Amino acid sequence: MTEVLLIQPPSPTPNKLHVKESLLSAPPIALGYLASIMIGEGYSVEIVDMEILEMGAAGIRSRLEEEKPGLVGISTTTLTYRNALRIAAIVKEVNPMTVTLLGGPHATFAADDALSHPQVDFVIRGEGELVLLELARCVLEEKGDPSNIRGLSMRKPDGKVVHNPRRPFLHDLDTLPFPAWHLLPLHLYSAPGLIITGRGCEGSCIFCAARGIAGGRYRMRSVDNVLREIETMISALGLHFFFFADDTFTAVPERTRAFCNELKQRDLHTAWMCETRADTVDRATLQAMADAGCKVVQFGAESGSQKILDSINKGITVAKLREAVRTALEAGLSPTCSFMVPHPEDTWETVEETKALIRELKSMGARTAVSLTTPFPGTYLASHLSDLGMTLISDDTDQYNFATPVIETSNFDVWDIREIYMDMVLLCLEGSEGSGRHDDQKIRDDHINVIGGDKSERSKF
Repeated sequence: MTEVLLIQPPSPTPNKLHVKESLLSAPPIALGYLASIMIGEGYSVEIVDMEILEMGAAGIRSRLEEEKPGLVGISTTTLTYRNALRIAAIVKEVNPMTVTLLGGPHATFAADDALSHPQVDFVIRGEGELVLLELARCVLEEKGDPSNIRGLSMRKPDGKVVHNPRRPFLHDLDTLPFPAWHLLPLHLYSAPGLIITGRGCEGSCIFCAARGIAGGRYRMRSVDNVLREIETMISALGLHFFFFADDTFTAVPERTRAFCNELKQRDLHTAWMCETRADTVDRATLQAMADAGCKVVQFGAESGSQKILDSINKGITVAKLREAVRTALEAGLSPTCSFMVPHPEDTWETVEETKALIRELKSMGARTAVSLTTPFPGTYLASHLSDLGMTLISDDTDQYNFATPVIETSNFDVWDIREIYMDMVLLCLEGSEGSGRHDDQKIRDDHINVIGGDKSERSKF
C-alpha cells in the first residue's frame, strides 16, 4: 500500500505527436521534489508519469487499485488540466474515501474552477512541498486542520470555496532534498538530467506566469549544492548530460561564472544546456559556460520587431539579441532562439520583421523555433485580453498546446494566424538536417528544439 501517489497526467492525444517530434521530454521535477520531501518524513510515495508511460484510464485505474493510496496529488498545466480532472474522477470511482488534490500552474490560478468539480478535494497554490507535507499529516495521521495550511484551497462542508492565505516562498532552497528520481523511468526521457538551480523570475513579460508561480525574485541554490546534485546524478544514475531549466539561468552572471568555474575544476565530464535571456549574458559568461561543457543555450526572442518587444514588456532589444547570439557562437555554443506569434500589436509588417530576423539568425548559425501566443491563466495577457484587442475563440484547454490558435487579434483572424504560424514553422525548419524524428543523442547534441512557450506551464506542482 502506498500512502501518497503523485500523478503526471498525459497531454491530450492530438498533441502527442507534436510533442514527441519536436520537444524534449523531461521528468516532472516538481513531483520529484514533492516525493523526496515526503519520503524524508517517512511516508511511502510513488510517482506515475502517465505521459511518458503512455498510460491511459485503464492503466491508472489498475495502478490505483494496486497501490490503494490515501492521498493522490495530480499536477496540472493548462494543457493537461482536463485530464487531471478525469484522473481525479477515476480516483473517486476506485475509492471515494481517497483524498484528491490538484497543484501546478493551472490549478494555482484556477483553484475556484478546480474546486467546482466534486472529485477535487484540495488545491495547492504555488510551491507545494511544505503544503503537501502539512496536508498529509492532516489526512493520513489526522493531525492538524487543513484550514490552517497556508497555500491551500478547499471546499467547506456548505460548499463554499475557501482560499487560505498564500504561503511565503521558500527562502533557502538548499534545505530541499534532491528530487526522487529513483521513482521515475529515466531511461524513457530524452532529457532525464533535468536540474533547477533557482526559482523565480524577475521579468515581467505579459505572456508568462512565472512570477505568479515562483515569485519575482530569483532565489538561488548554492553552487556547491547544485554540484553535489550533479555528482549524485552521475554516480547514482549514470547521467552526464544535464538540462538546467531555470527560467533565467544566467540571471546573476557572477554566480553563473562561479558555477561554471567550479564545474570545470571538478572535471566531471558533463555536457549541458540551459535557457536564459539575451540581456543577462556577456562574453565572459558565455565563454565560461562553453568551457564548462555547455553545448546549447536558448534565448527567448519572441519577436523581431522592437515595437512588439516593448509592447510585451520583454525588456530586451533586437540588437542585444543579435549580440548575444553572435557572442554565443564565437564562444562555441549552439544558440536556439524561440519566437511567439501573434502578439497583441503584431501587424503584417511586424510579422515580416520577425521573419527577417529568423532568417538573419539562421544565417548566423543559430537555430530557431516558433510557438503560438497562448493566454495561460495567471498571465497579464489572459486577464487583459479585451484591453489588448484580443478575442478568445476557444476555452478548450485541450487545445492550449502552442500549435493551435485559441485567440484572434485586432489585426489577425484565425485563418491569418494559421497561415503566419505555418509560414514561420517552415522557415524555422528550412535548411535543418533531419527535421523528422531524432534519436536521443541527436536531440541533445545537434538539433535541439527546447520546450517553448510559457515556461511556467511546465510540470510544476
